[in-house]
Amino acid sequence: MTHEEFEILTEPKIRNLLKRHQGEDPVTFALSHSKSDLPIQLIASQLAILKKAAQKLPSYYNHACIIPQRAFEQCSSEKAASLKEASGIHCLDMTAGLGVDSYHFSQSFQNVTSLEADKLLADITRHNLKLLNTRNVEIRNESAHLFLETYKGNPFDLIFVDPDRRNSTGKRLVKLGECSPDVVSLFGRMQQLAQQIMIKASPMLDISAAWDDLPQIQVIEVVSIGNECKELLLHWRKTADANKYIHLKILRQNHRFSYEFPQGAPNKPDSRQLPAHPTVLIEPDVACYKARTTQTLFEHAFPDLPGAMNHSMGFFFGTQLPELPFPGRVWDILEMMPYKPKAIKRWLKKQGINRAHIVQRHFPFQVADIRKQLGLREGGEHWLIATRWQGEKCVIWGKAH
Repeated sequence: MTHEEFEILTEPKIRNLLKRHQGEDPVTFALSHSKSDLPIQLIASQLAILKKAAQKLPSYYNHACIIPQRAFEQCSSEKAASLKEASGIHCLDMTAGLGVDSYHFSQSFQNVTSLEADKLLADITRHNLKLLNTRNVEIRNESAHLFLETYKGNPFDLIFVDPDRRNSTGKRLVKLGECSPDVVSLFGRMQQLAQQIMIKASPMLDISAAWDDLPQIQVIEVVSIGNECKELLLHWRKTADANKYIHLKILRQNHRFSYEFPQGAPNKPDSRQLPAHPTVLIEPDVACYKARTTQTLFEHAFPDLPGAMNHSMGFFFGTQLPELPFPGRVWDILEMMPYKPKAIKRWLKKQGINRAHIVQRHFPFQVADIRKQLGLREGGEHWLIATRWQGEKCVIWGKAH
């Protein structure tokens, strides 16, 4: 998006047109207005982004905010932003972007200073926050490096930073030191100016690598929404004790789950034995796999649940249903069979199953390969889970709870 396009989208007649056709199919809109002298393609592209934003950014959608494509792809969802727990007098957001996190922090801080090095994006975010009736966020068109270097005011209750994880060619970056701003080199200065620091890292970043790069970090928070790892948040507090831990924050079907484990706990092996005749199969939330706390979850959070994991990246085999709701997926085991595609295909034909949901963990083949080998279409009411049992590849026919 250019400055000229931004100015066009702020014109009253264009905004009225966006509001009237919001939620419509952008292609249909463009075809129906093909003879108009208005910039229909620009409007249609904005309608397309707004339509995508309805779920991710409902407040922005409801107020018909202006949303550039790249900023939309990189920003937090409003739901993920709402899970960031912090409050106080003054917050510094070092990387405003589209302003979603600044908008969230504005509701729990008296004032927010938000930095955006890109002038166009700073102007767009300032415009959107006005539409959202947010008056306590100051958007400054300034780089994080320059601001930290020259700042002489009072310390902040919170410094939040969500570094840009794409380079100039659009390649995705994972390592903290490669992103912009470089939080590794700036961390010492941030500590001087903050009571609390919160860094949003790539969900792909290995947790051990985060502690290697920033050993000062006390808490690593894994945020999962709908069984998808959305955010990895690194926390530092000036007044915190020396203990380090991993915090799992899980949101599934409107149920919230929260678990804390000491830093060394994820490496502890499961001491329990696999049952001889399992009747229940359990897949913990993806956050547990990300944090490598699958075995620790059952030992510490569900110690009375009989069973064990077949592998740290596999499934929990049990003989009793966990109390529902559970932070993961649960199936009754209806049938367990060796993974022999020809024999399984005969069994599927006998059962009249030609489509199924397929899940795999601790298994050498991907879902697409399994589906092709078994000749199954996606969907339906049946579940097939591919994993290993006593070291051998197997498939489990399960009934989901």
